[in-house]
Amino acid sequence: MNSITVFSPTTGDIKLPLFPVGNLIAESSYDGILASGTSQATATQLSTSQNNVVTVASGTGVNLPASCAGVSVTVENNGANSLTVYPFQGSTDTINGIAATQGIQILPGSVAVFNCTTAGFWVALTSSTHNAAFNTNAAVANTTLTAVNITGGIASVDLQLTGTLTGAATATLPTVSTVISASHIPSIGTSYRLRITNASSGAFAWTVGTSTGWTLTGTMTIAQNTWREFVVTFNTLSTATLQSVATGTYS
Repeated sequence: MNSITVFSPTTGDIKLPLFPVGNLIAESSYDGILASGTSQATATQLSTSQNNVVTVASGTGVNLPASCAGVSVTVENNGANSLTVYPFQGSTDTINGIAATQGIQILPGSVAVFNCTTAGFWVALTSSTHNAAFNTNAAVANTTLTAVNITGGIASVDLQLTGTLTGAATATLPTVSTVISASHIPSIGTSYRLRITNASSGAFAWTVGTSTGWTLTGTMTIAQNTWREFVVTFNTLSTATLQSVATGTYS
């Protein structure tokens, strides 16, 4: 039986056994994990409470151990790409209310702690240095933005539209579900600032267009050499609000 030594000021050192919890041994750890697969059924299955994932190819992931009340699992992403974390292979467990087959993203260089207070339900807490992100899109006419265009920073994201417009154009948002899938550990109520800049050398405006799951509020048109700032809020795990809050000059 594994044990841990705890110091007591009255009795000295005491050895306490570490008991199995579900399919875990408390405070067990594993280093050098290789993420794999592209789905809940094919990702690398974790079996310890402390996990350091060091190799993360694009689109790959890991599975949490089976859920059990009182279990806490830490996952570090020290790979080069976002890591998808799914619940236990074959389970219908959720993470922050997100379906098992969808999983959630952990950005590179980030750590997430997954707590289970009731079997079947995980709540993820995160620590990340990715507070802000800068992305570009070089479209020169009507286009549909990608989820990567408007995600990548926990607190704020800047998207610069750099293509030379020859007429007014619409930048259609990606669906809310794809944005949630690309976001760093989202949950209901998650919000962040999104600034979109029209850096086109053509004297025409971009207009942000809606897509599945979005509610757009306020002005959506962005003139040449200006930016418009929005607050993105996930109202549910399939719907979101894009609220226009400010505008300014870009130079």
